[in-house]
Parts: sequence; structure tokens; C-alpha cells
Amino acid sequence: MAPSPTSATSGSIRRLLAARRQIVDVVAHLQSEGDTAWSAVARLIREAVFTHLNRLVAIRIAEALGLLRPSMVDGRGSKGFRDVLELAPLLAGDDTGGYWTYLQLCGDELAAELPTLFDPRNPLLALAPSPGALDDLVEGLADASAAELWTAPDCLGWVYQFFNTSEERRTMREESSLHEIPANSLSGTNFHAAIRRRFPGPEQPWPPTFGRRPRIFTA
Repeated sequence: MAPSPTSATSGSIRRLLAARRQIVDVVAHLQSEGDTAWSAVARLIREAVFTHLNRLVAIRIAEALGLLRPSMVDGRGSKGFRDVLELAPLLAGDDTGGYWTYLQLCGDELAAELPTLFDPRNPLLALAPSPGALDDLVEGLADASAAELWTAPDCLGWVYQFFNTSEERRTMREESSLHEIPANSLSGTNFHAAIRRRFPGPEQPWPPTFGRRPRIFTA
């Protein structure tokens, strides 16, 4: 039996309230560490941007490697999204016409191989980009002149590196206990922590290890 509209709405409200409580708790924790309310919120927003950017880049890489159906290359016109929307038209209920929800589903498909990056319990996922910001970002990631970047073995490493300031990179390297991890071991749960600390360049590539299991969105 399908849930009634009222029960579905109530469930959505409960999830939003739970996410709000988590976010408020994070801000309170940052303030307990010495941040002002303003700087705590600024740090939270920056981390949300960082989270969403890395997830979208990973989806773009998986798409370029043929591990996901076309999902970002043509923005909202991408074949993978249009096909899913045809099968599940109710997906179009959000303010992006279903596109943001679809990209979250793509993340769910990759979660088994990249559980830290695509952890659905991350409260920052509730801080979604505006439709305009999402379209601008996807347009940049889909730029045809940069198509070859997404299959480069060090792509995500450079994204991690240049999002952070040189001071932040130096601090993370000094604090890291993973800098000796061989490049060929960067997979599964090790990948996310290790890549943030090693920031590999062309001389230190990391191999994407997305699984080859059948997927709903696989081409």
C-alpha cells in the first residue's frame, strides 16, 4: 500500500527537523571549540560546499569512466536523468525538477565503494545548493573543453588540494598518519581520508576503484 500524501509529508517534515537538530548540534560544537556563532555557521557552510563539490566531482568521474549513465554531461538534459524521470515522474517534485534528487541517487549507487564520501547520514546533505547554483556548477563540470580531466587518475586529488588553503594543506599533512599509504591501496574507506591528506598530483596518482557491479544507472 502506498503511503498517503499526509503521511509522506509528515515523514519529510520529521527528516527535515532531524537534520536541523543535527546541524544545530554541529554549530554548538564548533562554538564550544571557540568559534563565534558567525564563524561556526561560516565553517559549516564551507564544509557543506566541500561535501557537495566532492560528491558531484566523483559522480562526474564515474560518468566519464562509464560507470554511471550520462548524468551531468548534458545537465538536466542528460540521458540518464531523462530516462529515470520517464520511469519515475514523481521524482520531479523538487525545485530542480528532480535533478538534485537524481544526483543524490547517483551518489547512493556509489556509496558501496566510497562510503565516507557518500555517507547518507551526513547532516550537511540537508544544506542543498540552490537550483541556480546547482545548474552553474554542473555546467562548469560538463564543459566539453575539460572532458579529458575526468578520466585523469589524479583528478579528485587536485580538487581536494585546491579547495583548501596552503596553510590548511600544510596542517593536514603534518597531522596525517596516512601519508605513507601506497597509492594502490587507496580504495574503499581508506580512499577518502588518505586522499585528503596526500593530495596526489600527477606524480602521485590514485586509482579510482569504483566497483563494476550491475547498477540501476549503469550504461
